[in-house]
Amino acid sequence: MEQRNNNRCPVTLNAKIFSRGRAFEGLISNVSEEGLGYNLTTFVESGDSFLPYKIIDLLFQLPSGETVEMKGEIRWFVKPSSGKKGLLLGLMVVDPPEKYTSWLRTFDRK
Repeated sequence: MEQRNNNRCPVTLNAKIFSRGRAFEGLISNVSEEGLGYNLTTFVESGDSFLPYKIIDLLFQLPSGETVEMKGEIRWFVKPSSGKKGLLLGLMVVDPPEKYTSWLRTFDRK
């Protein structure tokens, strides 16, 4: 696994990702300018829609209520133990929109 250049800030944000024409529910668990962690809560039988280096679309709301749409590149995924639904994904943010990077700067002030 590659070394991170930015520290991740823990958050809990509801989010949807879109892959292969399907929407998947989940939670963003941590964020940085270059990447984020995503906990997929939708049941998936296989991780075929979430292979490394695949570009996916991500949609979520900031705490301010602003909607953010952006792309992420899957860097890794982990299947939970047998019988549990979902996946854990590590995403590299692709061309982050200004409202996302502005929101991240608020963590520097805390």
